[in-house]
Amino acid sequence: MPTEREEDLQLFGMWLSQLNHEDYLLVARGALGMLSQPVFVLAYIFSKYYQLEIVSKIIVWSNLVLAILIYASIIAAFRVYIETRIKIRPILIKHPDFPMRRLPNIRPGWGLYCPVALSLIMVVIWSSFLYIQAEDDAQRMAAIFFTVFLALAGIAFAIGAGMILGKSAE
Repeated sequence: MPTEREEDLQLFGMWLSQLNHEDYLLVARGALGMLSQPVFVLAYIFSKYYQLEIVSKIIVWSNLVLAILIYASIIAAFRVYIETRIKIRPILIKHPDFPMRRLPNIRPGWGLYCPVALSLIMVVIWSSFLYIQAEDDAQRMAAIFFTVFLALAGIAFAIGAGMILGKSAE
């Protein structure tokens, strides 16, 4: 029969594996967003240069949707990453000799906010292209509202998720 320490070590290994998986998802999703952007920006520039208006509109809208999906998937991984850290912390407090760097607190650090910020920047950039594509003042105002709304909602959600999850661990 396994001892309590062995059970905790097995549980710790499972949560550590989940933490590594979420870390991989954060990196992969951030890389997908960052590596795809130069191609799409060049496609947008060429479509404007050759006056292919329908193509430029498709590029803007499709990349805005892509940026929103990448941002949402990064926020989901961010949330699970923090929840997993919350689950690991009691085990590390109970067994400080387990192999992991110390977690002074559960709140996310700047390293976790970077993929969130980069994906949010992509959303804001592509939504600001709606302003450039606008054909009249009403569309320009709607594009400004949409861009500001997405930026503020994204920032509030990322910071709020970190604060709420951090407080739930205390």
